[in-house]
Amino acid sequence: MADIRTGVSRRSLIAGGAAAAAAALLPRVPARAQGPARWRRYNVASSEGQRMLGYYQTAIAAMLKLPPEDPRNWYRLAFTHYLDCPHGNWWLFPWHRAFTGWAEQIVRKYSGFDGFAFPYWDWTANPRVPDAFYSQPLLNPSNDAFINQLDTFQRRFKPALAATDYWSPNSVRYQQLKIRGIGSNDILWDQLTDPQNENYPVFFPVQGYPNTRNPNPALDCVASNAVSQRILTPAMAPQDYMTFSSPEADQHSQMVGFALLEGQPHNKVHNNTGGIVYQSQGTYCNLYAPPSNTGGFMQAFLSPTDPLFWLHHSNIDRLWEAWSQKTAPANRLPPAGDPYNKWAREPFLFFTNADGTPVTQVQAGNYATIGAFNYDYQPGGSVGETLPQGRALRASSRPPVRRFDGEIPPQGGRLLGTGSVGATAVRLQPALLQLARPGAAQQLLAKVTLALPHAARGQVFQVLIHAGDPASSVEAGTVALFGHTMVHGLLTFTVPLGAAMATLRSRNALKTNGFLYFRATDPGSGAHHGPAASASGGEEIRVHSVIVEAH
Repeated sequence: MADIRTGVSRRSLIAGGAAAAAAALLPRVPARAQGPARWRRYNVASSEGQRMLGYYQTAIAAMLKLPPEDPRNWYRLAFTHYLDCPHGNWWLFPWHRAFTGWAEQIVRKYSGFDGFAFPYWDWTANPRVPDAFYSQPLLNPSNDAFINQLDTFQRRFKPALAATDYWSPNSVRYQQLKIRGIGSNDILWDQLTDPQNENYPVFFPVQGYPNTRNPNPALDCVASNAVSQRILTPAMAPQDYMTFSSPEADQHSQMVGFALLEGQPHNKVHNNTGGIVYQSQGTYCNLYAPPSNTGGFMQAFLSPTDPLFWLHHSNIDRLWEAWSQKTAPANRLPPAGDPYNKWAREPFLFFTNADGTPVTQVQAGNYATIGAFNYDYQPGGSVGETLPQGRALRASSRPPVRRFDGEIPPQGGRLLGTGSVGATAVRLQPALLQLARPGAAQQLLAKVTLALPHAARGQVFQVLIHAGDPASSVEAGTVALFGHTMVHGLLTFTVPLGAAMATLRSRNALKTNGFLYFRATDPGSGAHHGPAASASGGEEIRVHSVIVEAH
């Protein structure tokens, strides 16, 4: 057996060198000592990863018993995510690195093992929830050790949260909560207990949801595609942080869109392990029938209640680190100057260390690297088929990214006959098709901005492409949200184009002097129930804009 690393039960982050791109201007990034990392996050499928699960359960048992006033209580960690987590913007990676890093130190303290680190779940290699999360009692939030009724949950935690400084008028955290729309403790609990939200619960009492996780360990057809190499390879292909990460936002509680890694494996694994399940019919994923929903914490913002959360986000962090190590140093973070300053100085104010006191590293830039968290990842996990091996490539060794802006026709894009009622078909110029020829090395990513109606939690939308005949549309990908209840408005999603364009090419539908058109639809709202419905069924969603990038 490979050695399991040991270390002290907790360490304070220390100030270190600034990020390479703009060292003089940036918040100080925590540095770690040279040499091997003190802790290793193992693949949960390994013997070391399985051993970590025993220590993990010991810590969970102890943290569940901590008083609600203690910010290290298991549910108090989940509240940190509910109150402050960013999704659908460029702060997903640093915020969740900080969240898992500080939580890992707390779990290490209560595990009784100084070598503890979260295992990671490589869902690309193993697209099923690890068996231990059903067989081991404290790895499943259905266990009696967890709170099993909403009124009990409220009775214990509402007074404890009221006693914090979260809603004190002069508190900097209060300012963040107002931005998020949680301006008081009462508003928080109205959100958690409002009977009008019965279709979108956040807390899942065992009494009403006996599994509190998808009872089927295998990922469904939507999530298994999202974690596949077909998605992971283009997700890891971008040469710069601004494409690899989700889009820039004004503040971290704002949802503006989803890059490939967040919008595909992140969102869809959350939804599916939280009990939202689409059914397969042979090799066909039936998006035209509503999904079943057994209910579970992973589908909503109290998702850290489920111990699986930390393994899911350790893998997301692992992929960010793998991408960073294979990317030119100047491109690993937002560009120097105002973009980086805006990103790096965003306040992260709700984290607690293993002593139960607020941390002093309270800006996004403090988590631009793993730093003094001082862990690394067991090698060998899935990182995408085309990610270059060896040293990071110099920026000059990569071809420039080519971008193609879509054109909305003067008539507003409502065109091309049956099946496109209400659709906007955005077309892209013929030069793009030259990059889709067989043997082309580029990964083609489409940033599609959709004007969405109200979208239910876990709802899947199809992004379709065609070359002039909407009846021959093929699916470029599906997109889905993760979060509270319902979202509407303009949101940008990234989808890969390679497989869909290969399908069109195999049908002789791609002409080098032709155009490529985009549509989007909510298949679940239509009356059609089969593969043919992709051309004519479902409520159409307006495509606001499309930018295709060749990486």
